[in-house]
Amino acid sequence: MRKLPSSYTAQALQSADFTQPLHTGDYPPAPHPQESRTFSLKFSRSSSMTQSWRSLTAIVQPGHRIASGQATDSPYPGGSVALQQPHFAARGLDLAGCFCGTLNLSIAPHRFEMVAPRYTFRSVDWTPHHPPEHFSFSACQIAIGDRTVDAWVYYPHPETKRTHFQDASTLEVLAPWLPSVQYGDRLTLHLNPDEIAILA
Repeated sequence: MRKLPSSYTAQALQSADFTQPLHTGDYPPAPHPQESRTFSLKFSRSSSMTQSWRSLTAIVQPGHRIASGQATDSPYPGGSVALQQPHFAARGLDLAGCFCGTLNLSIAPHRFEMVAPRYTFRSVDWTPHHPPEHFSFSACQIAIGDRTVDAWVYYPHPETKRTHFQDASTLEVLAPWLPSVQYGDRLTLHLNPDEIAILA
């Protein structure tokens, strides 16, 4: 099984000891400069504990590797997420603790629809390469072994996106650095049913 390359992102793990990695493994291939940083929580322990989740099995899929800047043809060597983060922070969502990339999770045969996201940022002018884009975010959780990780569904609106589209069964998630995650791994994804509708 191939190790997941540097193509996914991070948000906050509640009450975690970030002096130790979450899992063993050789991902990423070199220490990330954010590895020892304190991640910012944007939803509290009390809210995440009382939230009613819709739980689904999700499979880790290869992405386009544009978000992380790992694609050989990427126009963003540092990754698109790294360029977008300051714009999101200026509008109220601090992702400064994120590992810059996305975790692509397939919930097939189900599909999803973003119906009432916690954050929607319109006309984010983050690059000179194409017109501004709309982005939405919904709080979620990922269960990996005996750990539950707070994360965000990251949704670039397809109506303003130029290329690198995802199918309707694949969610892009910003989650903590998880060095043992591999393509093909099955995870449990907890979604907020008030914000994301799951379609058969």
